[in-house]
Amino acid sequence: EFTKRQVEQLGILIRNPARLTDGRYAFSEQQADEILNLRLYQLTGLEREKIVNEYKELVETINDLRDILAKEQRVFSIIKKELREIRDKYGSPRLTEIAPDEAEINIEDLIVNEGCIISITHAGFIKRTAVSAFRAQRRGGKGVIGMQTRDGATEEDEGDFVQHLFAATTHDYLMFFTATGRAYVEKVYEIPEMGRAAKGRSIANILELKPDEKIAATIRIQSKKSGTGPNAVDQTWDE
Repeated sequence: EFTKRQVEQLGILIRNPARLTDGRYAFSEQQADEILNLRLYQLTGLEREKIVNEYKELVETINDLRDILAKEQRVFSIIKKELREIRDKYGSPRLTEIAPDEAEINIEDLIVNEGCIISITHAGFIKRTAVSAFRAQRRGGKGVIGMQTRDGATEEDEGDFVQHLFAATTHDYLMFFTATGRAYVEKVYEIPEMGRAAKGRSIANILELKPDEKIAATIRIQSKKSGTGPNAVDQTWDE
């Protein structure tokens, strides 16, 4: 590419060949011959044509961009075209699967709803024993060992004995009422399961009772579900 000044200087050299060898320019003999063989219109014409072409291309680009901004449909068409190109270039099968959200798993659904016996002692010990641990006895049959309780050491000490004994299922609720008027609800399957002879676990630890808080009454609340699937609703009533 030549500037206007450079073209003018080359024109002077072409018109005055003697100046090529006067020591002002460091041209070799071959370079000087090539310059002399150039026609002046070739130097100016090529550069002018290049500038004109660049100008025309720039004007066309500006007009096209203005037309895009003025027409919403063209904008959307270009976006679609570019998205297709991205899809064709980088598209690959999805590695993960889109699936509907599954219902939250309820721990109760994993526990078999089976019969059990709830035992609560006067001293505040509770346990759950499977019905299968007990069996019916015929007349004259030998009994089985039950819960081991504590006899009173003195006349004032009543000792410990079974105060509440009732049947339930593992999906039922137990509602405990304390002497201070507070109420606690616990699932039957959350009560520790123990054998017939076991004493049980302190109910104060299970329910996290306050100091000196005692259980005054206990009832069972039977639970059944209406409906099926994730829309099932608990229906409770006391027994």
